[in-house]
Amino acid sequence: MAPVADIATFTVVLDGTIYSIEPLDGDVFAVFVQGAPVGRLVYSSGAARGVPEGTMVDENTLNAVGHAWFAAVDVGLAAAGDLPLG
Repeated sequence: MAPVADIATFTVVLDGTIYSIEPLDGDVFAVFVQGAPVGRLVYSSGAARGVPEGTMVDENTLNAVGHAWFAAVDVGLAAAGDLPLG
């Protein structure tokens, strides 16, 4: 199932798991599952990258969460009349 991002609630849902997204600095976001930190999302050079912290979530999953998150952010920025990321 494809991940679904909601920029209003700062969440991405993938395979029934809710990933909470917290902005850190610029295009870097922390990712939590049920309050536990699982990794970071980084947008750099036009690409989303997931960086796991520990073994709870793998890199491929965080990459999918990151792609969904940054695509939703781009859509939100475009709707607001701002420039997209990158």
